[in-house]
Amino acid sequence: MPNKILTPITLWQDFDDNLPLKETVIKTLSIANVDYNYLYFSGRQTNIGRVRIYGIYAKQKSNPLGSILILPDSKDEIDQELVFHFAKLGYDVLCVDFHGEGEDFKDYTKYPSDVDYANYVKCERSFNYVDNTAKETCWYEWTAVARYAVNFLKSKNPNIKIGVLGIKHGANVLWQLSAMDKRVDASIFLFGAGWLAYKNLFKLEGNTIEIDDERTKFLAGIESQAYAQFVECPTLYLTTTNSDEFDSERAMDTLLRLKNVDDSFVNFITSTKAVLDQNSLKNCELFFEKYLLNKKITLGKPEIDVIFDEEDIIFNVTAPKKSEIEEVKVYVSFNDINPKERIWYNASFLSQNKSGTYKFAQRVLGNCETVIAFAVVKYNNGFTSSTHYVYKKANLKTTSAFPSLIFSSSKMPSNFVVEDIKGELYGNVFTVQDSYYLSEGPYGIYGITSDNTLTSYAVRKITPRLNDDSFIKFDIYLKTQDTLKVTLNTVGNVKFMYSLPLSSSEEWQNIQLTLADFKSELGQSIKDFEKITSISISIQGTLMVNNFIII
Repeated sequence: MPNKILTPITLWQDFDDNLPLKETVIKTLSIANVDYNYLYFSGRQTNIGRVRIYGIYAKQKSNPLGSILILPDSKDEIDQELVFHFAKLGYDVLCVDFHGEGEDFKDYTKYPSDVDYANYVKCERSFNYVDNTAKETCWYEWTAVARYAVNFLKSKNPNIKIGVLGIKHGANVLWQLSAMDKRVDASIFLFGAGWLAYKNLFKLEGNTIEIDDERTKFLAGIESQAYAQFVECPTLYLTTTNSDEFDSERAMDTLLRLKNVDDSFVNFITSTKAVLDQNSLKNCELFFEKYLLNKKITLGKPEIDVIFDEEDIIFNVTAPKKSEIEEVKVYVSFNDINPKERIWYNASFLSQNKSGTYKFAQRVLGNCETVIAFAVVKYNNGFTSSTHYVYKKANLKTTSAFPSLIFSSSKMPSNFVVEDIKGELYGNVFTVQDSYYLSEGPYGIYGITSDNTLTSYAVRKITPRLNDDSFIKFDIYLKTQDTLKVTLNTVGNVKFMYSLPLSSSEEWQNIQLTLADFKSELGQSIKDFEKITSISISIQGTLMVNNFIII
């Protein structure tokens, strides 16, 4: 079978998942009504031995509501916190390890030496290429682990439904699992949706890759978009709009291949890059309650229509169960080809008619060629659902410039993105609290508040107007003494920084910096302002900032 091109069907048609599991428990913790078993069980047979799968299994002492399988990112260890979280909700939960051997790992999945590339630290080319066949890749071994994990859960509870949560590259494994194993009753994909071979080739850019034999075999047998057409169970896809690692725009092409469109949901997060907000965890809970426990829960799917009215863009948003809707938002971007650096503006709400259509408007900014937009609807039960991206060719030249005001307290921004999270995370992917929020400062004036670094790409839209005399101005409130760090990030990841020690004060402090204040690590000044891609602001503690302007 050397050099054979395998498709999803031919790759998995002869897979043997009937071998005994040979479970070995190495440690048990009993908390409340749950036994947490740290264990090994056997996976597939290779030419020289069987894979020994490591994981943690939460077993309810009474009857479980359902079973949940957690597939972590390939570079992460098993996640105890997410197991504990869903176990507390009444599920039996299993989380398995894909990573394999690691320098600091005591317990991990043990792959036989003939599939040594299944260890994340040794996967090398098999992560992105197929040298011989798709069976000789880390992805095949990881999906085989997931299939035996389903066997394990079915051996414990053969008559209850199984939901699977895949995190980042664990989500890419889940696309294969959901397509090839019909025992999966509901699937949640976080970030991962294929297109690994197209990394940094953006959809709107129109560039293509060279499709050689190695790429052809990878696209045919490994990539998630090849599997989407075979996924029949309900799906929920959650991601961030500006992820560095996963292209949310390409992901929409994967979702369009799903056949079960009525039970397919998506939600975009604009406030973070590498992690999801805490409401995303609520989305997962509600999704599993509906499709594993058969509860009557509203999971609405909004629709958006885009119309040009002279220099205004009008958005009409509709969604089912209008009486249960708590909030509707529309996010708009102009001409941004690279999703990682896309700037999202909040469209202004205009009205709601009796039929339940929400009307929004956004002034066309700059010379507009393409408008990209999506709507988000939040229901009273906490479920949040987005439309897919919609694209509208405009080719308009307007006098409305992009605003110098990056943020004011009049409304929450959509163009701040948190890149580092200092606080606690569930599963290395869900924030426990808002990454930033509005709170009240001195004199009843509100500001954006965060423990994390705040980054805005909106500066890219105004760089043609900047010069040596340009300045950055904002108000900041600190409860404790700290050092303010402002960074101009430029093309090629060259950073120009300015640090300023600040005392605590019960007053808003006004900060004004000229662009000449910023220096690189080599002490150089920034010369080409149009190479600025974003601006970041941070302190060690908690900052509150308002009226952020670049002129």
